[in-house]
Amino acid sequence: MAAHLTQDGFQRKGVSVDITDHCGPHVAQGSACHAAPTLTGMTPLRPLIRRRHPRDLPALTATLRAVHEQRGYPSVWPDDPAAFVTARGEAWVAVHGGQVAGQVVLTPLPEPAPAWAAPLTGPAPLLEVKRLFVHPDAQGRGLARALLDHALQRAQARGARAVLQVNGRSLPAVRLYERAGWTLAGCTRATWTDPDGTHPWVRVYVPPRPPEAGTWS
Repeated sequence: MAAHLTQDGFQRKGVSVDITDHCGPHVAQGSACHAAPTLTGMTPLRPLIRRRHPRDLPALTATLRAVHEQRGYPSVWPDDPAAFVTARGEAWVAVHGGQVAGQVVLTPLPEPAPAWAAPLTGPAPLLEVKRLFVHPDAQGRGLARALLDHALQRAQARGARAVLQVNGRSLPAVRLYERAGWTLAGCTRATWTDPDGTHPWVRVYVPPRPPEAGTWS
């Protein structure tokens, strides 16, 4: 049975790449955000990030439904939401207030690699950050950022480069990635359609370089 998440249940806190021309407005690093409230002099608790277990699937599917209805992700509800949530790859969940509140997946690119990945190829393999979502009742507490950072750390630990895609119309997600230091690498047309029947522009991001790194090449 899927866990019911309430506000009180959480602690407060063939396609070519077209660089930037169709990516929409840049979201400035200093744009407003919803910060988690904290008590003066106290350090906010870090979210618990752990590997996803099969028993998490009902709660994650219910979470995805809430995100879709309240935040518009995914823009089109999948025919098989459980398959959408599980995806292939390695996955982790965020646990907050005793509830599974969100997840992230780190997955290899398909073979052959999509056209948008061509400018990013190099000696290190590419791993894509996917299926990052957090229940609306738990948003604004740093869970999405913690999941994003965890996936990036795992990719780097494997000697891989992380990459992600996001619908250019999903401005809250764009803000999250740009505040975390991810850089816009290009844009491509989605292969899927939004509810209005159009193929949206998808923004492709790469993470900030590790301090000891020289270049990505």
